[in-house]
Amino acid sequence: MEETSEQQVRRLDEMDEQEVARLLSELMTKLSPEEEYELRHEDYVMEMPQSGERIRGREKMRAFQEAFADHSNVPTIRLRRVIVRENLWVGESVIDYGGQIFHGAAIIELRDGRIWRDTRYFAEPFEAPEWRARWVERMESGEPDATLARGERRNETDGREIERLIERQWGKVRTGDFADAHEWYAEDCIVEWPQPGERIRGKKNLLALREAYPTGVEFEMRRIIVRPDLGVSEYVIRYGGEPVNVVAIVEFGDGEVVKETQYFAEPFPPPAWRAQWIERMEA
Repeated sequence: MEETSEQQVRRLDEMDEQEVARLLSELMTKLSPEEEYELRHEDYVMEMPQSGERIRGREKMRAFQEAFADHSNVPTIRLRRVIVRENLWVGESVIDYGGQIFHGAAIIELRDGRIWRDTRYFAEPFEAPEWRARWVERMESGEPDATLARGERRNETDGREIERLIERQWGKVRTGDFADAHEWYAEDCIVEWPQPGERIRGKKNLLALREAYPTGVEFEMRRIIVRPDLGVSEYVIRYGGEPVNVVAIVEFGDGEVVKETQYFAEPFPPPAWRAQWIERMEA
């Protein structure tokens, strides 16, 4: 209990990656509305783009959490990994609602040492298509690859350079120039899709897979957050008109993408029971 109390009064922006991972794992185990309330900024906002819902204020978020168990199975949550940069936590998790599994992606922004903006996605697992098997390998137990640990052999890429690279990348994607769009990947890059448990190693395999993709894709950017060595993109893709929310966690080194993790989260209707705490997000 003493350790938990100390964590609650400590500024969250002073924590390193290991400390944040321990804190999040503890919160995911307890799921305590009161303990989480204490970590939130007074101007806290939580958004769920899939359902278009926004909860504004930590009091409303606490009330929503307290009512949750009356309307849904209480989940078991396992932290997959967390990336910590300047006032930003990006968390990946596996959420089990009594056998119904989701992959969680959370983008947590800090202000004044507390959680200020909290954006969450819930992505369902899906079967890996057979047509792309030649370019992918299976991920072991859904765990992230550890061979490109930060600081291992790469120089830092600053936020302004990442902004420039992302703007260039999206320009190439919009014009359909996939070969040039893949210039920003390192030759030994790793791309992971946790939902089907697929990992692509190397720029050559990644480009071949994307060139063979059997349907056209439309893209619509929602927002981009950049930090040193990290770019997080939220966007919507459409396969034949059907929208899917995407979160791309892009890690850089030496001005190149060394690792990219993507989650594909389909829209869902907002449950009626929580309407009293919700405001609608603009499309």
